[in-house]
Amino acid sequence: STTDTGVLATGDCNKNIYVWKPGNDGQWAVSDKAYSSHTSSVEDIKWSPNEKTVMASCSCDKTIKIWDIRADPSKACMLTQGNAHTSDVNVIDWNKNDPFIVSGGDDGVIKVW
Repeated sequence: STTDTGVLATGDCNKNIYVWKPGNDGQWAVSDKAYSSHTSSVEDIKWSPNEKTVMASCSCDKTIKIWDIRADPSKACMLTQGNAHTSDVNVIDWNKNDPFIVSGGDDGVIKVW
């Protein structure tokens, strides 16, 4: 994360997201519970450029989700854009200056949200 140095989020093919934080002695502290709201593989995750606890994710389930990791992982999904694309959503990124997200999917379309 650019707003919280060393914090990492990873997604997997089992529809889960985990948050990793630097721990003691060079070890990583990984979230005990998965951030899980997607129904298919997580394709991309980007931290907000302005809010250190907010991230966006996209998935093969055609959705884009906004998460706030201050909440319990089971309640951390704050916003879902369903059917963001007509097929897998592969990539997302935040605009650093304005409150927009751009996404790209297997449908060959780029969208601004």
